[in-house]
Amino acid sequence: MNLDFQNIKPTSIEYLQRLRDECVLLKQCDNVIAFFKKHKQTDKVAQVALIKLDHVYYKTDSIYENTKNALKNKPKDL
Repeated sequence: MNLDFQNIKPTSIEYLQRLRDECVLLKQCDNVIAFFKKHKQTDKVAQVALIKLDHVYYKTDSIYENTKNALKNKPKDL
């Protein structure tokens, strides 16, 4: 995902559209992690967690908090 953002100009419409999808992506990562935990596949939990961590690591605290708050306001059936 980071490579996708690096290849797009930050002022473009496409960049803004992809940022809107970020909440959906992070929520989906959480769902996948929960699924793998339920089925006791810890190696896959670790892989997905690393992908999520790599994505979130480069965010400032304020951007991360805004994303978390946006996820709280989304319906559960994302």
